Amino acid sequence: LPGLLRRLASARERRAMLAASGGGGGSAVEVDEDSAKPWLGRFLRASRAVPAGGLLLRERYLSFAAVAPTASRGRAHLELYRAVAEGEVDQDAEGSPEEGSCRGRWGAGVAEIRAADLDVGDAAFAEGVARELAEALLEDPSLGDDVVIEDVAYVARVFGKNSFSFEGEDGRSNEVIFRTISRASHSCAPNATIREGPSRSESLLIAVREMHLGDPVNIFYLADQCLLKSTASRRAAIQKEWRFLCRCDRCEAELDHTRAFCFECSCGARGFVFAPSSGGLLCCGGGGGGSSASSAAPGCGARLEDRQTESRALEAEGQAEELLAELEDPDDLALPSPDTLKGLSLQAAQLLFGFAKDHPLHRVSAEVSRRRVAALFAQGRLEEAAAAQRAFVGALAAMLPEGLRGVRWLAEVHGRLAYLSELSGARGQATAALELVLDHLQVVFNYRPVVQSLAGMFESEAWWKLLDDVAPELNRLC
Repeated sequence: LPGLLRRLASARERRAMLAASGGGGGSAVEVDEDSAKPWLGRFLRASRAVPAGGLLLRERYLSFAAVAPTASRGRAHLELYRAVAEGEVDQDAEGSPEEGSCRGRWGAGVAEIRAADLDVGDAAFAEGVARELAEALLEDPSLGDDVVIEDVAYVARVFGKNSFSFEGEDGRSNEVIFRTISRASHSCAPNATIREGPSRSESLLIAVREMHLGDPVNIFYLADQCLLKSTASRRAAIQKEWRFLCRCDRCEAELDHTRAFCFECSCGARGFVFAPSSGGLLCCGGGGGGSSASSAAPGCGARLEDRQTESRALEAEGQAEELLAELEDPDDLALPSPDTLKGLSLQAAQLLFGFAKDHPLHRVSAEVSRRRVAALFAQGRLEEAAAAQRAFVGALAAMLPEGLRGVRWLAEVHGRLAYLSELSGARGQATAALELVLDHLQVVFNYRPVVQSLAGMFESEAWWKLLDDVAPELNRLC
């Protein structure tokens, strides 16, 4: 667990979460197939109604492999196979190393993994794996000594489609697959997430939105921050890593609300949103924002009449996105933190800031607000830093799927907003942001933590005083 949750999720708290969820007894998911969507394979559905924060499944891993870093995908496939096929760790021996602490494999080997009948991808996925292996063997034929390439390809495919990856010690990569959790489908509007369980060998599948009987169980394969990416960017990332086209409801929607433009329509509305199917901008009203903005003034749905303006806007958007892609990812919690905008040239900064100003409900504007916080904080401009963070949080509310709770990243984003609001003298806004942090963590843990448990978020007397002052009020809900 990263950052905030690593500090909060002690073994005691995770056990309390299980107790509050019914102790982990009984699964709330079932494996199903849909002939209308064959690309989903065998996927998970909710077998009963589950509230946000409810436990869907508690499961021990099927196989856990820790592998050394490699220079190419083909070499990574070979390294993974050797860890799975030859690197078994004797878990019954006294002093046996825990999962991920050294190179090797814990749990099932190749034969047992085959018996689990997990998805191995389609023909295109198989061709990609075969090509990567061929390139590695062409570079160094000795890599194929004493292995059956068909077995190597199988392990690469089954882990490639089903594993959860996280960085281990000394640069190693930990790859974990499950019999059931690994069947959860991907969606850019997820209703579930995977969490660390009460022990390193177990994981939890948790609902992050209310689920009804029969709902597909969908998790987000990418990092939480990628929820803010455009449809095209999310699809490209999924295609690159998992080699499939995302067909979730959010990606298949007519409008991509992360790409909102401010132009006036002949109908009187002011706001257009990019439509991936037509490649043009459609009148959405409300300034072109997400669901909350568009519901206030829906617009006429017509395409922007001035195609030259549309073309220039899309060109400027592309340039702004290219600039953002070259920057390092910002830290969304710690302060002080590196200024990721610092390396921009004057011309690049003018282009980026100009686009953000012209189209304040576009994801580029949200990214600019997000990245300005570090510099404003370092300069002691606390009110402006709080305003920038508030603008970023507001943009997330407009762009992200409705009802999304329990997302680790959002807990950090609101935590930073609470801290900056307190430093700028806005105690009411700080308290409101803290309530949202606790709302997200309540879904994560399935119980509401006390305010004092947030003390480790910031090393600051002002932060600790805020927590002490609001504890009597906010802890009544715990």
